[in-house]
Amino acid sequence: MFVTLLAAAAAVASASIDCSSTASVQRAWQPGIQAYQTGDMAKAKAVTDALIEACGDHPLGDFPRVMRAEIAVIEGDNDRALTTLGPRSRPAAAPIGPMSSLIALRAWQGKKDAQGFEEERARLLAASVKGLSEPGNPFKGKLIEEFEAGNVHVTALQTDFVESAFHRYFVFLLAPREPFAMPGSIMLSTDAGGDLLGGGPVYFVDEYGCWGHATLDMVPKRMPDYKAMKAKVLARLAGKLQPASSMHGGGACGLASYVAPGFAPPGP
Repeated sequence: MFVTLLAAAAAVASASIDCSSTASVQRAWQPGIQAYQTGDMAKAKAVTDALIEACGDHPLGDFPRVMRAEIAVIEGDNDRALTTLGPRSRPAAAPIGPMSSLIALRAWQGKKDAQGFEEERARLLAASVKGLSEPGNPFKGKLIEEFEAGNVHVTALQTDFVESAFHRYFVFLLAPREPFAMPGSIMLSTDAGGDLLGGGPVYFVDEYGCWGHATLDMVPKRMPDYKAMKAKVLARLAGKLQPASSMHGGGACGLASYVAPGFAPPGP
């Protein structure tokens, strides 16, 4: 009964939503965000369902749609997650980018659908490579090579772009061959706040996955070349390079744009 009342209230509120207005959609969605953050999934579902119903396939409804699909995955309703994501292309253009695909991968995992998972992962990684390497791309990226490292297919790219506080120089996209293994990445970056107290830059070798982030190595002052970076990637994938530190992420994939870069325009 409580859930029904929530849904009814959200539906009434949705009648005044202008789905062509970012401000209007954000105002309508804000109670759902707050409910999600406090664990009130019933209210979060009611608000996002009403928004999806009101806005249909309008691009401004994409964020509520993705959040609703993530809630469905958390609750084990994998078919609902895929149905919710279904009307929109995956992976999506920025700002959603790879997030919808990564949530869909979680749903395919839950359904134990190996073919669906593999096709989804292949589309995501192909789009990431294209975004980072096509002529004139804003990431100043170019494909170096692809290689196998144990059971992982690796795509190596040289880049030159800023992402938040990080300047990315090399990106290695990781596609494990094991069934239902999520994609990941290893990057060489500098951090705007990570210099040696004025003694020069520190180059960080970082690994990213939907599980979180690990710093694999820190190289002071002199940037490793591609040969040195490839050796570090091979060592990591062989289990010979252990993280110096790690941090676990939240949600279905809290570091989506780092796991599969090449979608959001670069910038601080």
